[in-house]
Amino acid sequence: MPDVHKDDKEVQSIRWATPDEYILQNASMLPTPQFYEISRIRNFSDIQTLSKYAIDRSTYGCATYFPYKVVTKDGTYYLFPGDEIYPTFVDTKDFNVPIIDNIPSCQVENRLVLSDNGSRKLIVKNLTSKDKHLPPVNYSV
Repeated sequence: MPDVHKDDKEVQSIRWATPDEYILQNASMLPTPQFYEISRIRNFSDIQTLSKYAIDRSTYGCATYFPYKVVTKDGTYYLFPGDEIYPTFVDTKDFNVPIIDNIPSCQVENRLVLSDNGSRKLIVKNLTSKDKHLPPVNYSV
């Protein structure tokens, strides 16, 4: 088990769990970026494989993943780079959230849906990363 050190300012406790266990126990509290990243870690069955992947992939650099928020009558969507309808330019200083009737189904999807009932659904379809990052594993809670 890796050695960890608790930060007394932000970390209240430390506990090891699988990504699935962590998501199930904390789904309602997880901010969007953490939910997305933990869903990516679900690609690995053990920490050794994850560590090897991280070392090998690190030579490709890192892309910025800025979620683009859209509100619909069905819930809130966070679109991520690679999604067909992700904007070509996102003004990170503009906090106006578009409100539309619905989000179309696309050939390439990379999105998180937060329904009004509190459920979360991560949808990744036909996504290929340019920097060798693995996409998240589809997930619903």
